[in-house]
Amino acid sequence: MLGNGAKTQVAAKKALSEFSLQDLDGGEKRQPAGGATKLSDDDPSRYELARTQRAEELARRERRNNMTEEGQFVLASEVETQVRRQIAQEIAAFESSVIREGARKIADDLGVDYKKARQILKGIWRDYRAERSGVKSGEAAQAKLSEEEKARNF
Repeated sequence: MLGNGAKTQVAAKKALSEFSLQDLDGGEKRQPAGGATKLSDDDPSRYELARTQRAEELARRERRNNMTEEGQFVLASEVETQVRRQIAQEIAAFESSVIREGARKIADDLGVDYKKARQILKGIWRDYRAERSGVKSGEAAQAKLSEEEKARNF
């Protein structure tokens, strides 16, 4: 049935449509019961459907690739990697400079041990980070796509 592609199928269907079931059965015309039926595995329409779906998928993929190349889209994995890296750098900078300088200032102004002040500040900072991480994870889980994002969702 595949022949030279879908055109062979179209020609075969056209030739077969000229003959009715009535001609083949000697007068009695058969109809499938219950309207539409499931296509069998060897039905030629399955081949056409598969070709159409494949062509649509390739077109969709090419549109996405073109939009990515034009800068209209970025891959979420690339964005996530960059954001994680930048946040990690900011947290490291905060822990190494702000907490250290704050502990030094507390130690100098109040006359307390620098190491103890730094330890307290780090503990408070880590507790805060853990709490905010949980809050932000919950917000991310509840986030929904906007209408424009849904329309462009690939």
